[in-house]
Order: sequence, then structure tokens, then C-alpha cells
Amino acid sequence: MLAVWLENKQIRLKKRVALPDPGPCEALVKVVKAGICSTDLEMLKDYYPFEGIPGHEFIGIIEKVPGSHLQTGQRVVGDINIRCGKCNFCQSGWGNHCLNREVLGLYKRNGAFAEYLTLPATNLLPVPDSVSDEVAVFTEPVAAALRIQEQICFKPTDRILLLGAGRLGQIIAYTIRLAGFPLWAVARYRGQKERLQAIGAVLVDENDIAWKSFDVVIEATGNAEGFSISRKAVQARRLDCIKINLQA
Repeated sequence: MLAVWLENKQIRLKKRVALPDPGPCEALVKVVKAGICSTDLEMLKDYYPFEGIPGHEFIGIIEKVPGSHLQTGQRVVGDINIRCGKCNFCQSGWGNHCLNREVLGLYKRNGAFAEYLTLPATNLLPVPDSVSDEVAVFTEPVAAALRIQEQICFKPTDRILLLGAGRLGQIIAYTIRLAGFPLWAVARYRGQKERLQAIGAVLVDENDIAWKSFDVVIEATGNAEGFSISRKAVQARRLDCIKINLQA
């Protein structure tokens, strides 16, 4: 099969890559569309040591699947974390921190920039007919944005600040506003500002942020300057605002 191959900070197209062999309880998925994430681009700069097929945003069609709730021919997206199910983290409900995990296209598992990929059947989710391929391919970054609301209990009275209005920052902003929470945001470019204003976010100049003036700060810049502003802006964390798994 055709596949994009990353090795030694170099990327190339390989024309003769062996078809992936699904393990026990895994499905073989034909990739229909794959998204290019900023993480994929950073891996070219050796952001994370990886050799193989990158890519972790995808929609595909099941070609083979063991007995499960899924069927061949179904369109699917997938959870990119492959958990062992046996370590303390997995047993405590914190599988995303599995000590033995693989991550599609990022760690120990070839990814979506190929004609086929494999994932455990339990990692796959069927895509409704009403959702197009062009929309479904954004499932993984949207899930990453929604993870914030799984971790923190936002209150209607909270002042929430978003730093960073790039691709992921924009998705985070949409998920927060769709949930009905007010949002303040720092953006540097006109297009970013226009999109944020269109969904009702209040624009803030980073130089005008007062000390400890926000209940929640979401840092999406990925740089030291953004982290420094976050520390300045956020209030002391409230214990009633943190979702804790008491079994962990």
C-alpha cells in the first residue's frame, strides 16, 4: 500500500508498505480522509521520537472486524490511544495515561497517512450518515477540545480566558461557547479575531490582563510567553472546580 513515512526528521512517500495486520480484537480500516495536525508538522522537527507512518486524525471504512457492535462497510472514526487495560491507570479509569499505551501515528503505532490502519474495535465509533467525511475527520481535535470540559466544572459565573486562537484554539472556543459559557480570548490576527467575535467571544489585549482576573485560563499557544500570561491571569484553583476520580 501507499504510505507517508517519517524517519530521521525526513518525510517521504513509500509505495510498497505491507498492509497492516490487525491483532486480536482489532479492526482493519481503509482510510478515506486524514487531517494534518500541527503535532504532525512538529514531529518533522523531532518534537517527539517516532519512526513510521504518522497521522492521527481520520475517517475510514471498516474492511475487517472481529465480532463486535461494528460491521464491515461502516464509516468510523477512532480513539487514538490504545490501552493495555491491565496497568493501575487503566484499572482506575485513567486509560489515557496507560503506562503501556500506544498512540496512533505518534507512539509505537503506525497512523492514518496510509491507505489502511488498524485499531482495536473498541476504539472505533460509527459515523452517522448525516455527518459528512469532511466534518467527521475533525472528530479527534474536537474531542481534544471537549476534554477540557470533562476535566473542569465550568460555572455560569466563571470568567474563562483563552490564550491562543490558532486551529485548536478556535475549536476550543466553539465548544465553550456552544456550551453557553462566556469567553474572553487573546488573538493576534484579524481572521482569528473575526471568527471569535462571530461566536460571541470578548477580545482582550494580552497587555490589559489584570493580575488573577480569571477563574479559568486555557493556554493554547504552546509557548513560554503564553504560559507566563496564564500564571499571571488565573486565580488560585478552586477545589470544587476540579473533577477527580476518587478511585484513582
